[in-house]
Amino acid sequence: MSDRVLVFVDALPFGECDRIRQALPAMTWSRAVQPGFGYSVNVKSELFAGLRPDDVGFLNEWTHRPGTGVLRLPGARLIERLAPGGSLPGRVVRRILGRRLGENLRNIPLHLLGHLGRAGENAYERGYSRPTLFGDLGVERFLYSEHGGDAGALSALLDHLATAPSGVRAFLANAHLDHVMHADGLGTEAYEAALEDVGRSLRTIWDVLVERGGNPSLCLVSDHGMATVERTVSVDLERAFAGAGHRYGYFVDATMLRVWCDDEVLLCELREHLESLDLPGRILTPAERERWGVMSEEFGGLLLLLDEGVMFAPSFMGRAAAAAMHGYLPSLASQAGLLCCSDPLTPEGAEGEALGALEVHQALRSHLAGIQT
Repeated sequence: MSDRVLVFVDALPFGECDRIRQALPAMTWSRAVQPGFGYSVNVKSELFAGLRPDDVGFLNEWTHRPGTGVLRLPGARLIERLAPGGSLPGRVVRRILGRRLGENLRNIPLHLLGHLGRAGENAYERGYSRPTLFGDLGVERFLYSEHGGDAGALSALLDHLATAPSGVRAFLANAHLDHVMHADGLGTEAYEAALEDVGRSLRTIWDVLVERGGNPSLCLVSDHGMATVERTVSVDLERAFAGAGHRYGYFVDATMLRVWCDDEVLLCELREHLESLDLPGRILTPAERERWGVMSEEFGGLLLLLDEGVMFAPSFMGRAAAAAMHGYLPSLASQAGLLCCSDPLTPEGAEGEALGALEVHQALRSHLAGIQT
């Protein structure tokens, strides 16, 4: 039984396919990955569990939970006024509360914490609550989050390969490239160095697999690409509409705004207000929500998605803009991730044709199960 290793590189763009194949010529087969809708937490569910947002039951990391959120904080609005999120006192308050709750509260308004809760789960982490290809196929996981970063996870994988019998099924998860792109952007020295690290890691793994013998297979997958952030916008629903958390709920993510409201009249007013702001983006139509698997009312009555290269700053996830961002319309070329392998995968797909995240899920299952095309 041959060894099969799957390497996940968060945010590796399809546009770097040639460079990856130059770094390791053994990676002879490649396709673009069209991500699912939302951020990595949802795309990973599609890639590794085969579940779109409607299937998995969450969209992004946080959701509206009226009256049953993570924390009811007396005097929250006064505390927010005295210690705004971007100030040093505000950051200290959030850090203290976050430690108590076991959550990173980012820049979420304190008075909304009683109406917001954590929703998203990372599909390759061990605490994920749904079946995944890792559990189904007995895949050993080596995660950067468990080994102090990418280098530690790679070292743990290599230690495993040094002693494991043939027929290894292993998964390596890396995240450094994603962090660098958000912080420094594309084409920077830090970005180039991170790409070099990816190439070296792949070569190291492949050399060990070849030395072990037995016709091994190495596969690489990423969840999405990135777009350079060209401009920022801001929105303040509470200035126009009182009663946030009670009359309506909302969450401002980096590239999207979700609004929850059971009052149809108020929801219509909220829609008209957002449309009047002439933000560089649009409220998704029912047909678009159906296409991307975000029909559930749990995800809000309104879902506004910004245009490529635009970002909310401040947002509930932070006050400053990132240098590069993802989470835009999945069909954009900039958002395509990369799937490549040392042998052809199923489904084949036409050369240059993007595979949807659910198609990639099936291909990864076949790869790790040792099913040949």
